[in-house]
Amino acid sequence: MRPPSGEDPKAQIARVLEKVEGVSKVAEPYEQGGGFTFSLSTSKDVRADVSRAIVEAKLDLLKLDYARSELENTFIRLVGGADASN
Repeated sequence: MRPPSGEDPKAQIARVLEKVEGVSKVAEPYEQGGGFTFSLSTSKDVRADVSRAIVEAKLDLLKLDYARSELENTFIRLVGGADASN
C-alpha cells in the first residue's frame, strides 16, 4: 500500500486501518516487497472492510492475508471446533 507522495505513508495507512470496525490494534508496519506490511488485531474477519477502506482512500492494496494467533489455533484444536484442522 502506497499513499500519494508528500505524506507520511505509514501514518496515513495506519489511520485508515484504525477506522475499520473490528480492528482493535494496528501494529508498527515494516517494509517488504516495495510496500508496507501491517499486522492487525481484530475482533472478527475484517478483510472485506479493510480492502474497501484502502481502495476508498485511493491507496494500493498489494496483498491481504488472514492468520489466527497460535493461542486461538490451540484452543480450537482442544475444543474440536468445526474448523479444528486449520
